[in-house]
Amino acid sequence: MKKKGISAIVATVLIVLITVSSVAIIWIAIVPMINLGNLEGEHFAVLVITSESGYTVWDEDLQSMSVQVNRGDDDLDIIGIQFVFNFEGTSISKIVYDVPEKIS
Repeated sequence: MKKKGISAIVATVLIVLITVSSVAIIWIAIVPMINLGNLEGEHFAVLVITSESGYTVWDEDLQSMSVQVNRGDDDLDIIGIQFVFNFEGTSISKIVYDVPEKIS
């Protein structure tokens, strides 16, 4: 008696095992990489630019911008803030490292 192939039951079991293994590999390896809450080195602070009754102003004569930023409720130590200003299609980026500590 010659066997020409594997039985349908064994083939079905193998397909199910391959599928479960693939899902497990994706779940363990890929999902943590796309989880935005666990990105290493990237955290987001709550910051609000005060545009009314504050010190956020554009000085046309000096071509200078002053920005008042208020801190929201978060537990992060901020070491810098990057501002990006757009003027007539041109972007100017400025990173400020002199950031005061959060006032409790």
